[in-house]
Amino acid sequence: ALDRLAHQSYGAILLDLNVSDSDGLDTFSRLFEKAPRTPIVILTGTPDDEEMAAAAVQKGAQDYLTKQDISGTVLRHAIRYAIERKQLENLRRGFLSMVTYELNTPISVIAGSADNLTDGFHGTLNDKQAKYVGMISKNAQRLLRLTNDIHDLTKIQSGRFNLNLEKTDLCKLIESACDALQEMARGKNVSLRVSTGVPTPALVRADPQRIEQVITNLTKNALRFADAAVDVRLEAVGHEYRVIVEDDGPGLEPNDIPQLFIAFYQGKQKSASDGSSGLGLAIVKGIVESHS
Repeated sequence: ALDRLAHQSYGAILLDLNVSDSDGLDTFSRLFEKAPRTPIVILTGTPDDEEMAAAAVQKGAQDYLTKQDISGTVLRHAIRYAIERKQLENLRRGFLSMVTYELNTPISVIAGSADNLTDGFHGTLNDKQAKYVGMISKNAQRLLRLTNDIHDLTKIQSGRFNLNLEKTDLCKLIESACDALQEMARGKNVSLRVSTGVPTPALVRADPQRIEQVITNLTKNALRFADAAVDVRLEAVGHEYRVIVEDDGPGLEPNDIPQLFIAFYQGKQKSASDGSSGLGLAIVKGIVESHS
């Protein structure tokens, strides 16, 4: 089946999660990686299969059916609706990719021009001019971050998120990410403390750029809500490592916890003026799951 997908496109895929040479969600993941734009309908036979099928839907499958309930009519409807939903999903993601690509260039030009003015390339700015150029630069950078986040999330959701895996030192990634955020912490009058109390180097096989992005997003989120301090720690747990990001802020509302990693979701304690897009934690989830 995987060989055929490499050479031929199909309108839809019916997938039994338990086949002779593959099992469970690994079966779905291997197919989804080969055909991320093709609708996949999962067939289940037992309650355990149904739980896995629901998890597959969370990861990108269009629907699942229990074998004992399948009839010709049910199957036709399921396939038709799966194809229609996938077509809409592909259109949405294609539109987002196009918009972010087209916006990125002019926003970059605006940001670069504002930086040139600030640096005095076209003469010294007076205080009023410097204030307004600073506002232009700040908001252009904010838009750049937003378009980059949407681009990353679109790639994650479409299965086109490629990782460059290599041996990398978690200690160095944590220190690099937190060093870059110290200015943000000082601006908020928050102490950003780093503790990597494990033997170095703490080597893992990962994409260093993307894991640093994970640490950055988690730490930025903590800085947004912290009252006075954020702690970033690295701990050894058996043969694995655990990165902990902790702040002393007000905590989460219980209703916010299930929604925490959903794109664009912003909890009740979110400040409307802090410039967050609501994408950072969704991207964190996607990057971490892509490594698993």
